[in-house]
Amino acid sequence: MLIVSSTLVIQGCISENEKSSQRLHTYFESIRNNEALLTAFFSEMPKGGDLHNHFSGSVYAETYWNYLLRMRPWFDTVTLAFEYDSIKLVNKKGDYRRYKSATQLIAAKKLADIKQRILQAWSVKDYVDLGIPSHKHFFDTFGKLPSGGWKETGVGLQELQYRAARENVQYLELMLRSVPSDKMVTDEAHYTSSLKLVDYSDTVRLHAMLDSLVAAFRSIDLSADVKAFNEKLQAIHNQYVPDNNAVTIRYQTYVNRRNEPVKFFRDLLAAFEAAQTNTLVTGVNILSPEHGDVSMRDYKLHMYMFRYCSQLYNTVKYSMHAGELTLGLVKPEDLTFHIQDAVYIAGANRIGHGVDMAYESDNATLLRHMEEKKIAIEINLYSNEFILQVKEDSHPISLYRKYHVPIVISTDDAGILRSNLVHQYVLLAKRYPQVSYAEIKEYIRNSITYSFIKEAELKQSLQDSLARKTELFEKKILQEQDLLAREFTK
Repeated sequence: MLIVSSTLVIQGCISENEKSSQRLHTYFESIRNNEALLTAFFSEMPKGGDLHNHFSGSVYAETYWNYLLRMRPWFDTVTLAFEYDSIKLVNKKGDYRRYKSATQLIAAKKLADIKQRILQAWSVKDYVDLGIPSHKHFFDTFGKLPSGGWKETGVGLQELQYRAARENVQYLELMLRSVPSDKMVTDEAHYTSSLKLVDYSDTVRLHAMLDSLVAAFRSIDLSADVKAFNEKLQAIHNQYVPDNNAVTIRYQTYVNRRNEPVKFFRDLLAAFEAAQTNTLVTGVNILSPEHGDVSMRDYKLHMYMFRYCSQLYNTVKYSMHAGELTLGLVKPEDLTFHIQDAVYIAGANRIGHGVDMAYESDNATLLRHMEEKKIAIEINLYSNEFILQVKEDSHPISLYRKYHVPIVISTDDAGILRSNLVHQYVLLAKRYPQVSYAEIKEYIRNSITYSFIKEAELKQSLQDSLARKTELFEKKILQEQDLLAREFTK
């Protein structure tokens, strides 16, 4: 009797859970085409983590503006260039008399106009295509932002924590910065020319060259720069990210794919060593426009260098910007191999963007491989729309979904794009009605499951916390619907 009674109780619980799930599904479908209701829904829904976001591009332009004003700059009222030292203005090319201090601009009642124009230059605010392509406007913003060093990094961290907490985001994996180093081997030119000429399929010869480079960089103590970076990052994190914070933050370091081969490899070595020796540095990435001249020329070399470093530092995980390309941006044949090289050659643990998947050679086999090896895809819907003009059914999210590749939803550069994680989920729900509420919950769970968090206990704690928060959120939604139903029937 006890066994039967327990079974009946369990069956009853399952029935209630199924009933609640169906009600949630029904409610979600009823608001799917209403952006205001979706925004309210996703604002409150726990969203796990944001795994693909660049720190410098996630901080809003208003924050950079406030930092700039504290430095008391002089502004070129035509080009919007700025200079901190008025004495240096005389030596600048062009008409230095165009430069005005903030005090002068305030007196002339022109500071507000300068601010508006700068916000437009530093982000996509009010963007209208007037001769500059959207992808160029986006990538050019990074070179215009003022650099505040580690102190302003702390200010940015405070902003991102506050925003994430308000959005009910539990985890941020920030692409923060590369390991700074000016160390260089004495025969850089020889190595550079040799690497450009080597047949990458001759892995024995390539590995011998990279072995030689590793020995050369170790002889000039590249590790000292890594140690200094780790210590500074730890200090800034300890100062600006409280232990009991509602938002957990970890970092990726990265390399710039525009650098020439030896500098690229130096930075890659430093990045992998930083990730192996610092718990806060969860992984490595590769940045800068994928369609750039050096990026395209050295793409395969970069993939083999990642593969080499992953064998040297075999505990380090890495995500790779791959396939952030579309027809017209590059030649058609250049769309056929970037994701597969990142997966098959480099051995990436996650792929960022992956927009050109439909053009990849034998993409079905590649997609099955990604599903089998659990290589998650980081989907950045609004970023892909603005930069590449790829959205709706031209976006390959349907391909990844069809082949059950693990999907995570992320922001990319929320500050520059004037967006947030809530916005990404609203776009997901409105544009892809085939993606159910249950699948969206899976994507959110994926954002913790496929994070690069090293501490097993921390990852499990975040997973458990997300489950609890989601349960409370769903109960609140159902209770609110019950209350509205009762009021309607009065």
